[in-house]
Order: sequence, then C-alpha cells, then structure tokens
Amino acid sequence: MNILGATLRVCVDDLEAAVPFYERLAGTPALRFERGGVQVAAVGCFLLMSGPAMELEVLRKVAATIAVTDVDEALKTLGELGADIIAGPVATPAGRNLIVRHPDGAVYEYVDRRRREAGRRLRSGRGRPRRGRRGARPRCRRGPGRGRRS
Repeated sequence: MNILGATLRVCVDDLEAAVPFYERLAGTPALRFERGGVQVAAVGCFLLMSGPAMELEVLRKVAATIAVTDVDEALKTLGELGADIIAGPVATPAGRNLIVRHPDGAVYEYVDRRRREAGRRLRSGRGRPRRGRRGARPRCRRGPGRGRRS
C-alpha cells in the first residue's frame, strides 16, 4: 500500500471565521463545497467542516483522510494487519473511499482519487501513474485548487 498524503479534518462552528486563518496558514485559497448538508472548505492539507451537530458527530469519528494509490490494495493490506472495515470500498465523484478502524481504535478514511485519471494516462500511452517514494513520510496532498505556498 502506497500512502500519498493525508488530509486533517477540522470541525468548526463558524466556517467563515475559520477559513481566513487556515488560508494564511496553508498559503492557499480555500476550495469550498457542500456535502450532505455540511459546508466544507479544503485548505491545503486541512478539511474544515461546519454544519448540523448530528452530521458533525459522525464526521468527528474519522481522524483523517489518507490518500493512497489504490483502495483495493489498501483494503487487502489493512485486512491483513487486523483492521476492521467499517464501510466500502465505495465509489465517490472524486474516486473511491474506504472507512477503516485500526486495531488501536482510530478511524480513518482511505481514498484513491487519482485512479480514473491514472487509467486514462496508461491507455493513452502517456506514462505510468505517479507513485510516492517508498519509505517517505506522508505529506499533505495537493489536489485541484490547492496551490503551493509562496
């Protein structure tokens, strides 16, 4: 299993008040969207969430989102290591995800957002999908709308 990076989940009471702080901290503008009644702002490696208490209660149980090259490979590895699969793999608009409880009780979401894009590159003959360095520390992932710090 190849870990590409992680996104830290932060539940906030006032998204509008929190976003400017995280934009300055990460050095990048927020990418905003709504999902299931929850307002979300992706800022660098932070995923800020604000919404109804019932929705946030569920979201708070997931410690972080971990980007991997292949959710199926993550499923196999995590199962071999004794993790409990809570949900998935499930297709999402951005790729696929999997919710897992590690043996220590921590809950994480694993995603492979680049799977469809990588498949297109391979079919078109433009090379292999990008792979992380083996043994490298996971970094915050940068996706669409997440620029580099100045």
